[in-house]
Amino acid sequence: MLHKERDPSTHAWAAARVIELVGATAAAEAIERSASLIYHWADPDNPAQPVLWQAQVLDRLCAEHGETPFRSVWDRRNSAIKGKGVCPLELAIQVDQDATDLVASVHEALKDRKIDAHERMEIGQITARARAVLDAIDAELRQHITAVS
Repeated sequence: MLHKERDPSTHAWAAARVIELVGATAAAEAIERSASLIYHWADPDNPAQPVLWQAQVLDRLCAEHGETPFRSVWDRRNSAIKGKGVCPLELAIQVDQDATDLVASVHEALKDRKIDAHERMEIGQITARARAVLDAIDAELRQHITAVS
């Protein structure tokens, strides 16, 4: 049982949610690590956190239960920073995650050699999200352009 309170915009919250949804053992097996590491990630007092590919694998595992905890954290963070200056690198990482989600969704959709309406909607949502992040990167970079004399 996880008793510490966690901020829902943190990786600790996402890791705790993974444990609640699929269990630390299943999560650890999915990324070929130990269950204790998953618990370390879920501890808000521990600075350890997963790297991007691990978070993506855990989100795919949790998606079978209708949630993507790490994606939720990114979405919360992105909502919180809209209109504020943001690091283009952070946005680029988001595009990378969207690209991974897109590849996985298209791959899954094409298993039966056709894309149904639900699959098309899911793919459309991912591409729209990626476009929005790319636009945010472009806008952020435009703010930092210095005129060349």
